Order: sequence, then C-alpha cells, then structure tokens
Amino acid sequence: MRKVIVYLLTIIILGVSFMGCSSRDPNEELLRRPIEEIREYLLELTPVGSSMNYVAAVIEGNEAWTLWSVNNRNGFAMHNGWPTEPEPNDIAAGNVIGTQRIRAEFGNYRRNILSLYVTHVTVFWGFDENSQLIDIQVRK
Repeated sequence: MRKVIVYLLTIIILGVSFMGCSSRDPNEELLRRPIEEIREYLLELTPVGSSMNYVAAVIEGNEAWTLWSVNNRNGFAMHNGWPTEPEPNDIAAGNVIGTQRIRAEFGNYRRNILSLYVTHVTVFWGFDENSQLIDIQVRK
C-alpha cells in the first residue's frame, strides 16, 4: 500500500511539473520583470512619437503578444495607479491619457508550478490626435 501511495504521488508531482513546463510562456523572462523595466523596454521598441501603425506592427510581429484592441475614440485611464479602459466619468473629467489607444496582452505566468494564481501582463499605449505615441503603461 505504501508503494502505491509513493508511486501515485510521484506521478502527480511529475504531471504537475510537466504541465508547468509545457505551458511556460516563451516571453516569461520579460513578463516577470518589474513593471517599470517592462515599460522602459517597450519605450525602446516603441519610442514616444511612434505612430499607431508602427506600434501595432511591433505587437503583431511578436507571436507571444496579442493585439487586444485599437481604439480611435479615446485613450486610457489610470485607476489606483493601474491603466484601464476609461469609464464615461473619466472622459468627462478629462482623466484620460491620449485621444486614442492600443491595448495588448503580453502573456501570463505563475510564481511557481504549483501556484494557483496567474499574473497577466497587459500594456496600454496612449496616442494623441495625430496618432503619435505619448505614453505607455503596464498592468500586472
């Protein structure tokens, strides 16, 4: 009986380890960096003044990233220090960064293979009325 329990635990541990390894995001090293480091990296790839088309092309050129939305009507808002889709009161109060935005999902990761919680990394680019980049914010 003891051998059966040890055998089953070994299979479970190996299975969980395999699942953790097989689902690792190839972009995980970037995803695990602090928010400010990710932002600085993205500012090097897409400097302030870049066009919306250029930023969209950079995102689409990285197969690990997903272009989630392009909005030509309004930018993004900051709520409690985190970028988010603006609410009507944000727009009315002028608490929106930019007049246009791109939102991309950069992937997700777990702290370790046994973690139940997943950290998602989302990036917002804000553009002015001429479709020129004015700010980037990262949310985890």
